[in-house]
Amino acid sequence: QVVHILLTSSSDQRQVETSTILENYFKLLNSDHSALPKQGRSRRWESQFIALQIKMLNTITSMLDCTDRPVLQAIFLNSNCFEHLIRLLQNCKLFLNAHSKVTDKNEKDLANQLLTEMSEDQVFQGQLDCLAVSAIQALTAVMKSSPAAKEVFKERIGYMHMFEVLKSLGQPPQELLKELMNMAVEGDHTSVGILGISNVQPLLVLIQWLPELESHDLQIFVSDWLKKICCINKQSRTTCVNANMGIKIIEALESHSSLHRTCAENLIAIHGSLGSQSVSSEEIRRLLRLLRVDESECIHPYTIPVTRAVLTMARKLSFESALQYFNLSHSMAGISVPAIQRWPGSAFSFTAWFCLDQDPLTLGSANKGGKRKQLY
Repeated sequence: QVVHILLTSSSDQRQVETSTILENYFKLLNSDHSALPKQGRSRRWESQFIALQIKMLNTITSMLDCTDRPVLQAIFLNSNCFEHLIRLLQNCKLFLNAHSKVTDKNEKDLANQLLTEMSEDQVFQGQLDCLAVSAIQALTAVMKSSPAAKEVFKERIGYMHMFEVLKSLGQPPQELLKELMNMAVEGDHTSVGILGISNVQPLLVLIQWLPELESHDLQIFVSDWLKKICCINKQSRTTCVNANMGIKIIEALESHSSLHRTCAENLIAIHGSLGSQSVSSEEIRRLLRLLRVDESECIHPYTIPVTRAVLTMARKLSFESALQYFNLSHSMAGISVPAIQRWPGSAFSFTAWFCLDQDPLTLGSANKGGKRKQLY
């Protein structure tokens, strides 16, 4: 609330700048607990400290829920918020390692000691999982509806680095995977069909994570959702194709021994749907190369799903469509042609097909000052 008041006040009314508050806020958020003397640190203290960090992260999300979001987002970016949040996730790993080395020497009964430590470790791991979820929520809030913020995160941090940091925390809980889904649609991941893909990068992270998920239930859960969001309409398929998702899917399928059969079939189905939009010769070659088997094997388990995927790419169930296309969905997108120095005759003409897809994010916004697509 203090931040919101500062945003709406004039410069002569403010006694402190918002950037100064955020700078100190992030310092407290990333406080080095190891600097305290060991006598002042206990498991209870560490647990309370993590609970405070979670509340602070949730407050960041609340801060950005305001009418002046773009202004506040810019202030957050200038405060190096991405670096602070990623560092917080990295510190979780250090926290976990330090916690695992702590032993209670006052316990007399070894069995009770082991049971107590196991229970405490589970609670502690659960808190760190909640911390990671809240950190992803904060990242999503800072980047929401801001192409510039997404680009800054991509340049300064990178989604691969974020993936490696999250992976270092161990097997992810379902809540963390859901939060990456929410980051992709910038809303509730269950609203598929209402919300489209706003940030494709988290989808690539989820695909890369699939072979490393030990839980087959989680593999199926994530791949089912990916199949829905990536294949729902032409706009989603185009977004995924432009992000080279097809290659990421094939790379995940190469670890087929780690994938549940249903998960693998979902990924192949996604590739088939994306391939019906656009596919490169390299993708086809690598997809078919997956079907190679040793002499001892008769047929690869991917053979039938891959055959179906290739048929999906080749089959045309709708009207004839263009083989080459330009994605002009961005507000500043367009095609410029060089000036014609010499006209070939008295006039000239050209033919083009236009596909005016409705943006899912603008559905129902016609009466709220939203934009409508116009063709001149």
